[in-house]
Amino acid sequence: MSRETRSRKKDNNPGVRPVLKVELSEKNKRLKVIAIICFLAIALIAFGIGMFRFLSKDPGWQEISVNVSNNKTCAQEFTLQYHLGASGISATAENKKITALYTDTCEKAYSLFSAGEEFDDTVNVCTLNKNPNKTYTVDPVLYAAFETIADSGNRSIYLGPAYGYWQSLFNCESDADAADFDPLVNEELSEYYNEIAAFARDAEQVNLELLGDGKVRLNVSKAYLAFAENNGISVYMDFFWMKNAFIADYIADTLTKAGFTKGALSSYDGFSRCLDGSDTSYSLNLYHRRGGTVYPMAVMDYTGPKSIAVMKDFPLNKADTLNYYVTENGETRYPYADLSDGKCRAALTYLAAYSDSKGCADIILSLSSLYIADSFDADSFASLKDKGIYGIYADGDRIVHTEKSVSLRDVFSNAEITYTVE
Repeated sequence: MSRETRSRKKDNNPGVRPVLKVELSEKNKRLKVIAIICFLAIALIAFGIGMFRFLSKDPGWQEISVNVSNNKTCAQEFTLQYHLGASGISATAENKKITALYTDTCEKAYSLFSAGEEFDDTVNVCTLNKNPNKTYTVDPVLYAAFETIADSGNRSIYLGPAYGYWQSLFNCESDADAADFDPLVNEELSEYYNEIAAFARDAEQVNLELLGDGKVRLNVSKAYLAFAENNGISVYMDFFWMKNAFIADYIADTLTKAGFTKGALSSYDGFSRCLDGSDTSYSLNLYHRRGGTVYPMAVMDYTGPKSIAVMKDFPLNKADTLNYYVTENGETRYPYADLSDGKCRAALTYLAAYSDSKGCADIILSLSSLYIADSFDADSFASLKDKGIYGIYADGDRIVHTEKSVSLRDVFSNAEITYTVE
């Protein structure tokens, strides 16, 4: 749209008075300058006080947030509670340092473990998925994660194509939509899951080869490559539900190495690392499910350092909808896929395991074959004590624990507490 401008003729001037020029004396000039300086000083002091209050931190427990940037981060999936000033230094200075380190670590973790998104100057899981049978050098953090999985013998990471369907299912808003992704109601999809699981179980079909010095190669057979092309598969491996266990260990170990040990880190999906080696008491809320109702089971008090991993077949809060879907008749779908057929499976409604010496990744890799099963092998679970891993679960009205000295309170009514005797 054009804009028209009209000029006023001189003879139409309404007769505005001419500007009166007044010469200030040198004394008045000095007073004016002094006044301006005073006003500026007051404004700067007020601004400084405001910024100081915004940037400063009081000593005590605070939730640490990452610095805002354009980089993608996993920080939204974690909570870091930290006791600022407990180490004897300024809470504000400590907050600045831990925030910077936490920010960098969360951004790096996001880029390294992403299975479906590539990043500049980073060889990550997605890079390997898109370039099978090629050799790459990966970051030591990712290489260590691959080593941990290889040492465990767990091949759940190769259920990548099935995990993609499960994630789509969790994003559904109705059973009609979910039927396209749910192998428990879709027979054609069930057969597809069986085929994926068969590939995942076979190291000759798909396997990440560790070549030393940070070099890896995702080996994929010709048969699997052909199957993938015919079915639109681009993700062969994915940490999926185990991802935050590895990330929690990475963040916790990085903070500990830097001397930040007065706090605790937890993810929304059940992985926690207590960094604190003092006698400060921490607690873990335990739950169990009866039918469609979830109950508080007990509270476990503990001191750190400690790693904790929780597995459950029900959503507990709004964030859990990222990994769960509840059907209209109350059945639940969850992320723990079985290598036998790619379908979700849970031997217990709720299981919490912890260790003073192992990380979350070691715990979850030790638990997965016991939890993702038709029935729970209580004896095998109890034997994890030999590896320094203990746990608690509900069996009907019994609370079973494998550490003799465990501290439980607020136990649900009529519960029988049972210690698994060696």
